[in-house]
Amino acid sequence: MESDNLSDELRGRGLTASNKRVKIFDESASLGGPIMRDRIWFFGALRTWGMAKQFAGVYWNQTQDQSLTPPGAILRVVPYTPWVDRPLDSRSSRWESYDSQSGRVTWQAAQKHKVDFFIDHQIGSNCGSIGANNTVETYVGSYKFEPNRFIQVTWNSPQTSRLLLEAGYGASISQWNQSWHPGVTPDVASVTDIGYGIQYGSSATYRGRPNYTNRTTQRFSMTYVTGSHSFKTGIQTEQLFTDQFIFGNANMSYTFRNDTPISITQRTTPYRELDKGHDLGIFVQDQWKVNRFTLNLGVRNDY
Repeated sequence: MESDNLSDELRGRGLTASNKRVKIFDESASLGGPIMRDRIWFFGALRTWGMAKQFAGVYWNQTQDQSLTPPGAILRVVPYTPWVDRPLDSRSSRWESYDSQSGRVTWQAAQKHKVDFFIDHQIGSNCGSIGANNTVETYVGSYKFEPNRFIQVTWNSPQTSRLLLEAGYGASISQWNQSWHPGVTPDVASVTDIGYGIQYGSSATYRGRPNYTNRTTQRFSMTYVTGSHSFKTGIQTEQLFTDQFIFGNANMSYTFRNDTPISITQRTTPYRELDKGHDLGIFVQDQWKVNRFTLNLGVRNDY
């Protein structure tokens, strides 16, 4: 259900369209069961979901293929003409889509040993503009998430009725790429016109392949429980990796005021950014119950 408040007064002030949902979808399927009775189980799920929406005052640039710069110039500056009569479709303003394929296998290796493996592979896209200060081609928040994966392996082993051992490994593989939208080429410079309050031509900078922000983590713990006493100790480790490639269209962007250039920004791109981090946590916690009182003690060291 959808409505709008687009009145004649707003049309008279230049607003010709209201927010409008073009498409919304969410489809999924799952299946699970035993592979080997009392030993191995599986579960799998597929899902695709997303939406397309037109935002008020957000348009493609109808003259994106034209140039204000002379032929043979090392960069192009395009004129801006809002494409107000472009036919409404799934790329009229903002479109998002996500696909997920996940699976889990659980293995009862022995009476006291259980192993669980899980993976979720995702592909996502957030594209197009959501604000009238950017044309659809130039919105900096347009990303292609490909690939995105989450992997997890866990092990637990109740050694006795009081002693439990647990361990796990996890990895998050995430890539955030920005790509050119239709009509944008590497030589098209970004223009921000402060008189009209609009950015057009291209985004000033892009994050391209590779663009990983990955994490891996490991954990191990031992828990000892009696009727009135619970003791747990363990370690947790985490590794962080950043590997991203930054580039700027034409290595140049302009600031205009009502179609008149007033300043330029030059960039020394492309460049690559590498970063690594490591965290280690060691903890001990203890809980005692005495009559109506519960005493919680714990210490943790992170470095």
